[in-house]
Amino acid sequence: MKMRAAVVIPNFNGERLLGPCLDSLLAQSAPAVRVVVADNGSADGSVALASAHPLKPVVLRLGANLGFARAANAGAAAAGGADVIAFLNNDAVTDPGWLAAGTDALTRHPAAAAVASLVLSADDRATVDSAGDLFGRDGRPASRGQGRPAAEFSEPAEVLSACACAAFYRREWFDRAGGFEESFWAYLEDVDLGLRLATLGGRCLFWPAAVVYHRGGHRPGRPSRPQTRRLLRPRLRHRPQPGARGPARAAAGAARGLVAVAGRRPDSLRRLSFVRIGAGGAVVPRRARRAGTGAGGSGVSARAWRRFRSIAPAHPGRGAAVGGLISVIVPNRDGADIISACLRSVLAQTWPSVELIVVDDGSTDGSAALIAREFPTAKLVRLPAPVGFAGACNAGLAAASGDWIAILNSDAEAEPGWLAEAMAVAESAPEVAMIACRVLSADGATVDSLGLRLTRGGLAFLRGRGAPDAAPPATEEVFGPAGSAALYRASALAAVGFFAPDFFAYYEDVDLAWRLRLAGYRCLLAHRAWVRHRHSHTAARVGLDKRYYLQRNRLRTVARNWPGWQILRNLHRLVAADLASIALATVEGRPLSAIRARLDFLLSLPADLRGRRAAPAGIGDWLGRDSLPGGGQS
Repeated sequence: MKMRAAVVIPNFNGERLLGPCLDSLLAQSAPAVRVVVADNGSADGSVALASAHPLKPVVLRLGANLGFARAANAGAAAAGGADVIAFLNNDAVTDPGWLAAGTDALTRHPAAAAVASLVLSADDRATVDSAGDLFGRDGRPASRGQGRPAAEFSEPAEVLSACACAAFYRREWFDRAGGFEESFWAYLEDVDLGLRLATLGGRCLFWPAAVVYHRGGHRPGRPSRPQTRRLLRPRLRHRPQPGARGPARAAAGAARGLVAVAGRRPDSLRRLSFVRIGAGGAVVPRRARRAGTGAGGSGVSARAWRRFRSIAPAHPGRGAAVGGLISVIVPNRDGADIISACLRSVLAQTWPSVELIVVDDGSTDGSAALIAREFPTAKLVRLPAPVGFAGACNAGLAAASGDWIAILNSDAEAEPGWLAEAMAVAESAPEVAMIACRVLSADGATVDSLGLRLTRGGLAFLRGRGAPDAAPPATEEVFGPAGSAALYRASALAAVGFFAPDFFAYYEDVDLAWRLRLAGYRCLLAHRAWVRHRHSHTAARVGLDKRYYLQRNRLRTVARNWPGWQILRNLHRLVAADLASIALATVEGRPLSAIRARLDFLLSLPADLRGRRAAPAGIGDWLGRDSLPGGGQS
C-alpha cells in the first residue's frame, strides 16, 4: 500500500526563505497529502505569503516563538491521517524526487522508523551538509559527512538520527516516541528523538536518493552554556547507568565526555545545574524522567550506547555501520529453482554490514555455477560431496568473519528488515546468543515456526506451526531457534561449537540450543524478523530419509544434553514417544529406517555420554513448559 506523507515546515520570520521552499514542494513528483506551515509568531510577511501560495498549505498561527521542537510537534498533530511525517526547514529547497524517495525508503524497509535525507549545501551542491547524525567518542553529536563531497555518500546506511532540517518519520513511531522533546526548544531535538527511537527498537536509515539543498549553517566555535546544556542533555538522558562492575571507571568515562563538550575541569562538574553525581558515581541529569514514565524512561542499552558512540566520522563517506558484521550462511543442495530468490532477499537487507556465504553441498543440478554467475559478491564454498545441512553450515562458519552468524534455508526468503529487527533484539543483553525468527509459510498466511518447543517425551516441535499468523506480541524468551532462520553470537559458537556434523540433518538446531543453554546463554524471539519458508522443500527434492534422521537425532539429543534426573523422571514418556515413532515409521512403510536409527544411536551413545556437561539449575523446566501449540519436528 502506498504511504501517504505530510510535510511540516516550522517557520519564524522566514518570508525571504519560505517562498522557494514551498515552490520546491509544489514541484514534487509525488505530492504530499498535506503541507503544514507551523508559524512561530512571525512579524514579517511569511504568514501572508504561505496563505496565498498555490500549494495551499495549512497555516498554524502559534502566536509566539515557541521554538522549533514545539512548532514541529504542533505541525505533526495537524498532519491529518498521514502515514509519514516529513519535517523540512524553511531554509531548505527540495529535489523534485525528495518526498517520493523518502516514503519509498520507509515502504521498502519496514524496520526503519526514520529516514535521513542527503542534505547538500545550497551554496555548493556538490558538498554535504548532513548525511544523518553521529555521536563522536567525546559524546558530541555531529553531522555525518559535513563538508565532504556528495559523491562519497551514494549508498544507504544506518545512522544514529536524521537531521530535522529534512527528515522522515513513520507516524506510528513518531507518536510512540512522543515526538520532539519540547524543552529542547531548538537544536539537538532530532538527536534526542533518534536515541529515544533506538530505545524503543526503531532504526534510522540514511537514504541518498532523498535530496534537499540547505542554506543553514552550523554554530562555530565552542558552545555557550545554554548550547552545552542542549548538547549534553540527549547524552545524559539516554546514557546507560554503570553496573556493579567498574562504577568508578564508568563515572570517569562519563566525566571525560562531559569535560570534552563543556570545556570544564572534572571538579566543576558538581556545580553544573543540569547534572548531578548519582549512585555509583554516575553523571545523570538533575531532572531525569523516572523510569517507565515516558519515552526516555528506560534509556538505550549499554551495547546500543557503545554502537552509537563508536560511529565516529573518521571515514564518513563509507556509510558507517551502526552494528557489527553479520555472516549469513545459506546451505544449498540442488536448489537451482529456489536459490536465487533466497539470495536476493539476503542482498536486499537494510542491515548495512552483511557477508553472504553460500555453501554448495555437492549439488548436481548446476546451481553452484548459477550462484557463481549471478551472485559474484557472495562467498561460494563448494563441497565435493553432500555432508548434510549441519556439515554445510559448519563449512560456512569456517569461512565466516561476522560478529553474528545467521542461518537461512535455501527454500526461505527473508524480509528486508530481517537482520535489522533480529539485531534490535539481539543487543538487549550480552547473555543472549540465539535469536529465533518469525518464520511464516511461503504464502505468509500461517506460522512455520516461532522457535523451538520441547516435550517431556524428547520431541522438539516448531512453536506455533500451522497456526494463523497473528499480530506479533512483545519479544519473548524461547528455548532456541529453528534452523530454517536463526542467528547465533559468534563468540558463543566459539565456546560450544556449531552444529554436530554427524547429525547430518534434523535436530542439529535443538542440540545446539541445548549446548548453548547449558553454557548459560539465552534465546529471544524477534517477532518482527520475518522470513517466509517452503517447509521441507529441499528434503523432499533430494530424497532424504527424514524419518531415520528425526528418530536417531532425537534420541541422541536427549542422551547428549538432558539432565540425568530429567531422563529418569520422564523415562516412561520417553519410552512411549519412542514406541509411537516406531509405529509411525512402520505405518509409513519405513520400519528399517526406525531399526537403523536405533542401532546407530546405540553405536554413538558412548561418545555422546562422554560429551555431557553439568546442567545449570532450572534448565529442565523448559521441558513441556511452552503452552504454544506446535507441529513438525525440527
